[in-house]
Amino acid sequence: MNNLLLDFGVINSISKNKEELYNNYFLNTPNGLKENGDYSYNNDKKFTLGKIESEFFDFELENPYNNKINKMALHSVNQLKPIIDEAKKIYGKNRIGVIVGTCENGSDETKDFILNGSVIDEKRILIMQSLNICCDFIQKYFDIKGISWTVSTACTSSANAIISADELIKSGIIDVAIVGGADVVTDTVVYGFDSLDIVDYNKINSFSKNRHGINLGEGAAFFILAKENFINSKDAIILKGYESNSDSHHITSPDTEAKSTSECINKALKKSNLKINDIDYINLHGTGTILNDIMESETINKVGAENIYCSSSKTVFGHTIGAAGAMELGVCYLALSSFNKEKIIPRHLYDGEYDNNLKKINLATEKIYAKKLNNCMSVSFGFGGSNTCLIIGK
Repeated sequence: MNNLLLDFGVINSISKNKEELYNNYFLNTPNGLKENGDYSYNNDKKFTLGKIESEFFDFELENPYNNKINKMALHSVNQLKPIIDEAKKIYGKNRIGVIVGTCENGSDETKDFILNGSVIDEKRILIMQSLNICCDFIQKYFDIKGISWTVSTACTSSANAIISADELIKSGIIDVAIVGGADVVTDTVVYGFDSLDIVDYNKINSFSKNRHGINLGEGAAFFILAKENFINSKDAIILKGYESNSDSHHITSPDTEAKSTSECINKALKKSNLKINDIDYINLHGTGTILNDIMESETINKVGAENIYCSSSKTVFGHTIGAAGAMELGVCYLALSSFNKEKIIPRHLYDGEYDNNLKKINLATEKIYAKKLNNCMSVSFGFGGSNTCLIIGK
């Protein structure tokens, strides 16, 4: 039996819920990537980022949980609270798990706490720096008692969290999972990526001959994953299959021969009992670096998907790092949901000058109304050679 995605909560630079994400991305021209001077070097250059407006964070959480990661996660999971409450009535709070994918734990807040002279509070600093702080917070806030853990596998973190949650349900350990990811733009993240010379100071331009790299973003995306449709959701989407592997090719660069990435997709298809032509849309990793563009276009061609509509949502709200897998699966979820009655394919935003040195892929650069939209694939590729493919469908 396949488990079901019953609902989806989200916040990012273009939306604060799934309705806004659908309207702003599928129906309109989004503008989630903007020049930002918060991280400038002597004011000589600014980064283009997918940041949530600072006013959103103007509220306090109980310490030691008062950080941006938890505020975004709370906003996203709160959208699912009626389902969580119902799940507690039906299954009990001990049968609900919390699985979070992230690469951050509130480093900005910890840094400020230490710089303000509070280094003597070692216990609080340790809790603030725990990678499980978001999981712990969600469990405590929503009074959940089931198993919880954090997955941190770079850009595949929340995609792998969804796999973990599915395996926990199939193993009979839990019946329902609150699963997804949250990540935030910080100076550590911005300067770290910039040091690798893979940041575009203008808007991301994935698969263009004029590409220069990544635009970083922030946000949170969470699902209710369950063994049955206990709320009679009209948008219960099936998690049909997945695969995750690691090729350890390089600590930051992908394998441009695409051996492990194509193998990952093929194994996910096999587990889903689908052929590549059964997939109607692919949400690409699409970071906008030259090595990712080479690897991903090679991957798509190796698996025979060069004619399938595809796009990178990072061109709309940026690379949300550990949250990206769940965020982009959320785009696939909306594509299959009752919102999308016209079967609109999520767009790929770029300058239209495809890099002809790459193998051809079918980028959805205009508003396309698909003839059929039954199965979607989301791929995530992370540092260290971490590769993940998720397939969902009606």
